Amino acid sequence: MSLSEEILIDGLKFKFYVIANGEVYGVVDPLIERRDNRVEIRSTALSFFRRTISGNFHAIFDINEKGELSWRINVNGLEKVYGIRFTISNLPVGKVILPLPGGYQAVLQPDETIFASTEHILSYYPGVKPAIWTAPFLVLEYENRSLYIGCKECSPRPKRVWVLRKGDYLMLSLCSLENAFKMSSSYISPTWFMKEISSWKEAVEDYRTFVENELGVVPFEKRKDVPDWAKKISLYVVAYLHNYTPFINFTFDEFKNKLIELAEKFPAEHTLVYIAGWDGRPDMTYPRYEPSEELGGKEKFKEMIDQAHKLGFKIMLHFNLFSICYNMPEWSMFKDHQIRDIEGRLLGWDADHNTDGINDNLMGYIALDYEPWRRLLLEKISYIVKTYNIDAIHLDQSAVEFNDPRHDTYLGKKLLIEELKKRFPNLLIEGEGINILTLSLTPFVHTWIHDPNAIHPIYKELFNRYVKHVGHMDMPTFGFERNFWIIQKAYDELEVIPSLPLNIPYPSMVGGIAPEEYAKYDLESDKARHIFEKARKYLQTLQQK
Repeated sequence: MSLSEEILIDGLKFKFYVIANGEVYGVVDPLIERRDNRVEIRSTALSFFRRTISGNFHAIFDINEKGELSWRINVNGLEKVYGIRFTISNLPVGKVILPLPGGYQAVLQPDETIFASTEHILSYYPGVKPAIWTAPFLVLEYENRSLYIGCKECSPRPKRVWVLRKGDYLMLSLCSLENAFKMSSSYISPTWFMKEISSWKEAVEDYRTFVENELGVVPFEKRKDVPDWAKKISLYVVAYLHNYTPFINFTFDEFKNKLIELAEKFPAEHTLVYIAGWDGRPDMTYPRYEPSEELGGKEKFKEMIDQAHKLGFKIMLHFNLFSICYNMPEWSMFKDHQIRDIEGRLLGWDADHNTDGINDNLMGYIALDYEPWRRLLLEKISYIVKTYNIDAIHLDQSAVEFNDPRHDTYLGKKLLIEELKKRFPNLLIEGEGINILTLSLTPFVHTWIHDPNAIHPIYKELFNRYVKHVGHMDMPTFGFERNFWIIQKAYDELEVIPSLPLNIPYPSMVGGIAPEEYAKYDLESDKARHIFEKARKYLQTLQQK
């Protein structure tokens, strides 16, 4: 007996799988009913190789007057249903276009696989690099045709996609999961669709209509959470004061002087300065969030911020949205609410910060729907913003979605940001990355790129109407010759606000050695002049509007 039977629908070969009870089951002896423009598939048995169990499977396929195919699947009668996965195995080889970070396009080679997910993935198939699926749809272009495939769902339920090339055909595998804290004996999938379109631009227009009408997202110019000054920002500066290693890039006094140097190169009133490592070595002191004594302490920190404001700069400080470091006293208070994946595995972050070649166990993620933790983080951020008159904050890992069996992690994130906006209406809130669910939460976003050699404007066209993109905190700095120019070119294509990286934090990015040499920069260099010139042109364009 095969795991699942192949069913022909509108010329396409489908297989269906039910993820339940910790296993993947195929549909046994399906009853197929075809009438007019509807196909219904029913089964009361599911198989896992030689094992067969009872369970009700019901799929409904509809074809409308335009020939567009849509389907939804209902499963019940099982112990615990995780979700549904299905494959379409006979799609022609062509260009695959996905809304991954930066956009992605590729003609797959034989046996090559693309995998993307809307959620945080703890593990994945060997040899397949995971990607963030920023919106659950894709476009396939082949010959003179374009196919638009996806789903539209307002609730934050996880989606996954695999695209595999098998010889002269593509196999598309799509999976939708239940929110783990709502899992039960039944599951109703979102409505998936497939239709022919004129080009990928039509898909973007269609999805933007959904985003605006159903999710209530408004264009950037109409957002109420964007201060007037933020609409005039034309240069974004990334600076780490503490490095991830013991190396210190700048003390507060040293960076105060660097700001004077920066102000001579570009108008400070149009510059937003992102500062990380102001509170200690990044990823190693959360949630203390106090000015580092090694850098000069509270008084020198205030002097630096005051000097920045006197020059005209706007200052953004780095905070992490979920994390408590294992060495901090707060860990024992909140560890019982550490975020887990759908299988119950604890989630956190590790990296090699001391360059010994072994990853350090750094911090665990805590669910923000647990009110005491959300309240503590809210008060920590509020104190810093109010005490030092901070203009903007960065909430790291904001676009990451988790599927926790005990917590609604998206709700907690949403509540924290809404509470911050209520307390500080003029505070700019920035996120790391974007997805359709966080579009309305963070009007500025750090932009990383899945593959700078395969970027596609689908990402820009989908998101740039609603948010402003800036360079990612870990973009290649002046010390990188080839990668610096590759990323800057990609940022130009994506219309990212010109971004100047002063230093890089990760030892792994410089071959596992201390990155002192890569922290050096010269504002008179060709790299610096290139970015300042881009910023001047960007500002000129803003002033002409």
